Amino acid sequence: MAASDTVVNWRVPVRAPVITYQPERRMEESRTCHGKLPIKAGAMIIAIINIFVGICGIPTVWFVNNASYGYAPFITMIVTGTILFIGIYLEKPCVLSYFRTYQWFVNLMCILTLLALFFLQFNITTFIDKYWPDLHQHRPVGQRYTAEEYHRGHVVLTAYTVALIAYIVFGIISMYMLKKCMKHFQHIHKDGANYPTCI
Repeated sequence: MAASDTVVNWRVPVRAPVITYQPERRMEESRTCHGKLPIKAGAMIIAIINIFVGICGIPTVWFVNNASYGYAPFITMIVTGTILFIGIYLEKPCVLSYFRTYQWFVNLMCILTLLALFFLQFNITTFIDKYWPDLHQHRPVGQRYTAEEYHRGHVVLTAYTVALIAYIVFGIISMYMLKKCMKHFQHIHKDGANYPTCI
């Protein structure tokens, strides 16, 4: 072959892409309250508050009207709070998921009850008739309550309203924190299950 027939390849060689290993970044959800509180500890505080409110609510019901149906919500709070505490301690995301669903329905019932209490403010006589039926047992039909009895009814009704509002706010905060804690447990245990959640 002649020298003039030589084929020259002028293509510039392409460098292979350099792949830099990036270590897996830890989830920011492991802490809450601007990084001051571990999310697991925060979730445990929520469970303890549920248990504490349930324990304090039982003697309150006995002191106010001693109605058997009034104990049910507080006993439920003790049981569910205990189950939640165990689930958080064992790092079970499914327990947190079901508790969030339960908390969502409880918040819904609290909102409906709050609306009922709001309307009872304009009909305080019905509230007194229900919670203190012994006041009108020996009175003539149609006789109104005294000013002191009306005042006590308004005070108790207002206390119920404030307590319900506080619990609704607590329920919203707890659902938010438990969702973060649930995602954190799924991350550290590499659990890819799609658990049911509300909100």
